[in-house]
Amino acid sequence: VSTQSTWGPPAMDLTHLTVDSMPLEYRLYAVVNHFGNAGGGHYTAHCARAGEEWYEFDDFRVTPSKPPSGGPAAYILFYARS
Repeated sequence: VSTQSTWGPPAMDLTHLTVDSMPLEYRLYAVVNHFGNAGGGHYTAHCARAGEEWYEFDDFRVTPSKPPSGGPAAYILFYARS
């Protein structure tokens, strides 16, 4: 697969899709990145703790990080209902 996906937003409000206008808001809390191609590569992840502290996970190393900014490596996005 060589098609690059578009990065998702850090927050989504889907209230306009509900019948009763009940708030339906989601926030990004994790991103899995893939560097390489369908034949192989390397995975990393960015995850947020409570309070919006972000960390990068890369093999055996976990380091504080800024919120992910997106890009072609973003492979899976995880959202939680606010």
